Amino acid sequence: MATDGGKQAVFNAVITLVNPGDEVLIPKPYWVTFPEIVAFARGKSVFIDTHENDFVLTAEMVKQAITPAGQSS
Repeated sequence: MATDGGKQAVFNAVITLVNPGDEVLIPKPYWVTFPEIVAFARGKSVFIDTHENDFVLTAEMVKQAITPAGQSS
């Protein structure tokens, strides 16, 4: 795929992969358009605060952020 830039690539990926009601994990801090792209795809943003971990996202943080609605059956 070719895009005009990184944000366009993120938009294309989210619109392609996210179904209405899907939860999308977004680490904080994030680019301001990320939650808006998820909302455009009719998904739900779930934020992961990385501030207390010196802005390092870990697998454990991701695991804790997954809700029952976000788990695959």
